[in-house]
Amino acid sequence: EAHAAEVANLHREMAANSKGGDPKGSAAHTARQVAAFSQAADFYASVEATPDEVMPNMMAIARAAKTACNNLEGRPRLLDVGTGTGALLPFYEECGIHESDVTGVDLCASMLAHARARFPSATFIEGDFLDVEADDDRVMWSTAEPYDVVVFNAVFGNLYDQSKALAHAAALLRPGGSVVISHPLGAAFVHD
Repeated sequence: EAHAAEVANLHREMAANSKGGDPKGSAAHTARQVAAFSQAADFYASVEATPDEVMPNMMAIARAAKTACNNLEGRPRLLDVGTGTGALLPFYEECGIHESDVTGVDLCASMLAHARARFPSATFIEGDFLDVEADDDRVMWSTAEPYDVVVFNAVFGNLYDQSKALAHAAALLRPGGSVVISHPLGAAFVHD
């Protein structure tokens, strides 16, 4: 319950400040998220952040990502948007998506520090998924090596411009690729 309350408060704050379309608003929104998640990084890296009752949902999300890759040939490539401390990586691994085939992107350096320490074979990018276009030379995820699946777990409601995020994800997918939008606390939590 404490976990759900903490996450709910953070999400409500993010949703209240998310208006979309205004570049100045986007920068302020991003700064608020970085500040909030930087303060909470140690909590999200702790065992309390993923209580036992959430584990089946995390596994179901990882299975959905793996299922999305099953129709495609070769080893799956997965982009985990808002990866945070890498909470889904052990579940991806259990479903057969290797750590080295996962790229995580997150705004928060302190969250990514935990992820990099726990999952050294994965690739982690610090930055805003919405700040760069798929063909931008600065971006480390490229259409030259498209992804099989892009996962937005526990982050989609926090994004400043959800339409732009989906368009960007689509541009990064290979033909037949999929987008998974999920939250381990379920739809009722997201709509609350």
